[in-house]
Amino acid sequence: MQRTQRFGLGILLALSSIAATQARPSAEQAQVQIEASMNVAGELTLTPDGAVTAVKLADEASLPPAVRERIKHSIASWRFDPVRDNGNALPAQLPMSLLLVAKQGEGENYLVSIRSAHFGGEAQGATSVQTRDMQPPRYPEAAFRAGATGVVYLMLKIGRDGKVADLIAEQVNLTSLVPESKRARLRQVFADAASKKARTWTFLPPTEGPEVEAPYWVMRVPVSFDIGTSPRDLIAAKQAQKWRSYLPGPRQVAPWSEQRGAATSSDSPDALPASGLFSARGEGVRLVTPLQGS
Repeated sequence: MQRTQRFGLGILLALSSIAATQARPSAEQAQVQIEASMNVAGELTLTPDGAVTAVKLADEASLPPAVRERIKHSIASWRFDPVRDNGNALPAQLPMSLLLVAKQGEGENYLVSIRSAHFGGEAQGATSVQTRDMQPPRYPEAAFRAGATGVVYLMLKIGRDGKVADLIAEQVNLTSLVPESKRARLRQVFADAASKKARTWTFLPPTEGPEVEAPYWVMRVPVSFDIGTSPRDLIAAKQAQKWRSYLPGPRQVAPWSEQRGAATSSDSPDALPASGLFSARGEGVRLVTPLQGS
């Protein structure tokens, strides 16, 4: 279910800001497909049977009231598979990252929905893979000349030696308006730049916990490509209050991904923050009800 809300200036700026530099007909056509997105982090408290009893949202006071309402309305009806330890169902604290998407409806109204979610926090501690050397890639020249920006969501297969055994650019989202004819090429340019650098990264395998003896580990890393913004852009971003425009790319599936086949409709890489190291499994807790709620 989607909800129509009147958000006013925030989404309007987000939807229009990246179109401001191009007023050609091709750009106008592309603008119709632009969505404004907002990433929201938080934590859920679950009962032993998987019901949600409490919701904490990061920086909740700074979120637009309608966003808070949209999230809490959906979460109220969520149910998860029980979290178990030695067969016993337990209460649990579950970190989450949500991607909210707004599309312009009639007049100043916007259709707002939770597009995707990731349940689990950033990899930390001895029980998970840790970063050893993860230098960022150089900005690809072709994308820089085109004024293009975007985010590449890499999925990495990390071997027991801490090296990247395989990888895939799971999704590439453009965050600047480009003609439709150039989008596939620019997504590939960003994906190639991120993938080339990622093959040189090294990691520290877990030293404790259930994943210690795994033959490999599957991790996600978002790689952001942003060109320095002007003062005008910074003002617009502040007024937009976390909304940003983007053109989502198609999602790819790795043959070695732990999520193959079950193609989760709720879990998606672009629900993650713009940087960090995350387990592709999240916390291993499965949402069994619709993401949008009832």
